[in-house]
Amino acid sequence: MGGPFTPSNFGETFSIWDNQYEENFFVGVGYQHFLYSYGSFRLGVEAGIGLRAGENGSAEVWGGTVAQLTNFDIGALNITPSIIFGLSAVTDYVGVEADRVAALGHPAPVLFYFTPEIAISSDTNPEWEAFVRIQHRSGGFGTIAEIDASNAPVVGFRYRF
Repeated sequence: MGGPFTPSNFGETFSIWDNQYEENFFVGVGYQHFLYSYGSFRLGVEAGIGLRAGENGSAEVWGGTVAQLTNFDIGALNITPSIIFGLSAVTDYVGVEADRVAALGHPAPVLFYFTPEIAISSDTNPEWEAFVRIQHRSGGFGTIAEIDASNAPVVGFRYRF
């Protein structure tokens, strides 16, 4: 999965075609495992590691809980929305996040990780999915820190085992 960082806040990041982008980008891999399902609802965990690069480099690790509504079908296409909530840790800051941490006045390497996602698969190959998500790191309305640290619209591919 990968995509560019944006200096926009979380809400503005959803306007993907009408947005400004940094020279910094995110590339990562993740793993999801579902532990519970009831009807079309599934609950599980996600962990991942990524590289944040561009002006300078940084590594990121994250882990959290995944809540998913499975398969809204539109013909042969399956649409699957998810929300991932957890924690993210970085080795350094890139782009606007570095400016926001400097303005904060203290380091914030561990922040909340919140990621809405929409995945699309087909009836012929349901184990393969394409997805789009917003990788978001923040202090959770001041719970950890008063910061909307970084936002990146990301696209990726997934294979379900």
